[in-house]
Amino acid sequence: MRLPLPKRAVAILSARQAHARHRTSYTVKVNVDGAFAVAEGSGAIGAVARDAEGEFLMGMTRRLPAVASARAAEAEALRAGVQMIHTVTTGPVWMETDSMEVVDLWNNRTFQRSEYAPIFNDIQELASSFSSFYVMHAKRTANQAAHACARHAASSAFEVWAPTPPSFLLQALQDDCNHV
Repeated sequence: MRLPLPKRAVAILSARQAHARHRTSYTVKVNVDGAFAVAEGSGAIGAVARDAEGEFLMGMTRRLPAVASARAAEAEALRAGVQMIHTVTTGPVWMETDSMEVVDLWNNRTFQRSEYAPIFNDIQELASSFSSFYVMHAKRTANQAAHACARHAASSAFEVWAPTPPSFLLQALQDDCNHV
């Protein structure tokens, strides 16, 4: 299932698609993060994509007005990251999350029997268009840019940035590169 993007995001992505078609053999790394506010039962997600040289390609943030748990927010972040990068490459994709539970669900294929099966089935369908697809664990210190995007969702319902990162993200992007 693909979520519709705002017109502004579609225009940005269309420009990136033209450039990305020439780079489909390069590995793209996407860091994702989910946040959960227990008291409100809401959350947020963030994703940041980088090219093979570590340069920023695009990022996104989205508020989740209703989410059941931190694990559900992390799974939604993974799906959003795959949806985001699916529009710009068919090459190899490495997804990174700081949620070991989500990594284990994906890598052990135990999601088929979980309440997250619809989310992971969407991911599996989209991931089949990539030449290779991996979901890996990242230390929280190496996932700060995605975390900053999720935190930014408190002030914005949905945003996509490409090819230039927003100013609030610059330091986190630098910090992530120093921790990888």
